[in-house]
Amino acid sequence: MHYPEERIRFILADAGIRLLLTQSDSHAYVQHLFDPLINVDEAAPVIGQQPLSRPPIAVTPSELAYMMYTSGTTGTPKGVLISPSSRCASYLPALLPVLAALGYRSISIKYFF
Repeated sequence: MHYPEERIRFILADAGIRLLLTQSDSHAYVQHLFDPLINVDEAAPVIGQQPLSRPPIAVTPSELAYMMYTSGTTGTPKGVLISPSSRCASYLPALLPVLAALGYRSISIKYFF
């Protein structure tokens, strides 16, 4: 599924994205919207050579884990900030298929490491 270009541009600017990760099925659609851009499918061999252990970065519960965009009540995307201690952060993997089944189509996530 492809979102309107205007929406993608808004989210990229609003979130202050500095690097966009994409996959082969979306790469052609977004390559003209942002630079730098990394296609993770093409980078898989290099990514696969990286250590499986977590990087030695201390994260406190009050820091920002990621930002999730919803459609917003006005039609303008709205970013919701989620901390690592949020229950939403721990339930996100299970929540996404449920939201999709309910017909929600616009969820964008920005992770902070």
